[in-house]
Amino acid sequence: ETVSDQIKSCKQELDQAKDELIHRVIREIRIMFGASEGMSLNTLLTEWYESLSKNTIQNLFANNENAVLKLISTVTNDERMFAERIAKAVTGLRIDDWNNSILEQFIASLQQFKATVEDFDSTADQRQDTKGKQYKIITINEDGKEEVKSFERVEYSRRAELLYRDITGAISDMGQSISEQEKRQVLFEILESLC
Repeated sequence: ETVSDQIKSCKQELDQAKDELIHRVIREIRIMFGASEGMSLNTLLTEWYESLSKNTIQNLFANNENAVLKLISTVTNDERMFAERIAKAVTGLRIDDWNNSILEQFIASLQQFKATVEDFDSTADQRQDTKGKQYKIITINEDGKEEVKSFERVEYSRRAELLYRDITGAISDMGQSISEQEKRQVLFEILESLC
C-alpha cells in the first residue's frame, strides 16, 4: 500500500511537471512574439505569419525554419497541442523527454528562427533583383492549389560536386531503359521531398 501511494505521488508530480513545462513553452512563445494582454496564441502567431511577405513564406530556408513556419501557419486554439508540436519541431525531442537544458535550447533556437525569418523578410522585396541567382519551383498540391518554393543558389562544396556527379552519372547509366519523363519525375519527386 505504501509503494502504491508513492507511485501515485510520483505520477502526479511528473504530470504536474509536464503541465508546467507546457505552460512555460507557451509563455516563452508569447513573450518572444510580443503578445498583448488577452491575445490568444492563435491570434498572435497568425498575425505574425500574415505580416510576412509572400517571398518569405515561399523561401526554402537552410535549417528547420520551414517546418516551424508550416506549424505556425496551421496553429489552432489548442495551445497545449501546438506547444508540444513546436517543441518537437524545434528541438527534435518530445516534450516528455526534455530537461532544463533542452528548455533553454528551445528558447535559443526559437529566437534564432524568428530572427532568421524576420531578417530575410526585411529584405525579401529587395531580393527580386536576383536574376540567375535564385530557383523557383511551382507544384500543384492535392487540393489543386499552386505551391511556390524558392531558394537561392549557393556555391558547391566538394561533397556537393561529388553528389552532382553521382546523380548525373546514375541518370546517364540508365540510358534508354527509362524515359526522359520518368527521369524528370524521379528528380522532381526527390526535389519535392527536400522542399
